[in-house]
Amino acid sequence: MFEEVVTRELNSLYQGALFLCAGSRETAEELLERCLSEAFAAYPRDGLDEEEARRWLEGRLACAHVQRRPAGEPGGAAASCRPMDPPPSSADLESLAPDALFHGARVVPAHARLAIWLVHFCRWSYQDAADVLQVERGVLRRLLTYRHALIRAVLGAPAGGRFPRESGR
Repeated sequence: MFEEVVTRELNSLYQGALFLCAGSRETAEELLERCLSEAFAAYPRDGLDEEEARRWLEGRLACAHVQRRPAGEPGGAAASCRPMDPPPSSADLESLAPDALFHGARVVPAHARLAIWLVHFCRWSYQDAADVLQVERGVLRRLLTYRHALIRAVLGAPAGGRFPRESGR
């Protein structure tokens, strides 16, 4: 039953919408409302098992995000997507604000946010994510390099991607 599936997945979908909308609660709620109203009309009559239903709703949210994104939406500052050296310490991770991920997502272009959400958060295969984004796998891989900019933004790393070394190292 559709209502049971949505009840079970609503929090996860809302968190995904917040990430895709770079922390804008109003935009995330509009995106989720659009997704769920379209999903209600299209939900298979014979239902889906739990895993199929979760992935189906994630796909609906991804498609709704692609449809709402203005063409030519500005990208963001991720020109230097290099790994961070040294990596962040556990103290860096523990001091994060609860909404740091959503606000950090602002530096990542919308298409790259969607790629990161599908592959890294929802654990979709590269091919499935590329199909939803309607891009080649090579393009998807390039979009996924924005994860370094996202991590730097979330952790407050300087543009060069370097964290200060812990004392005693």
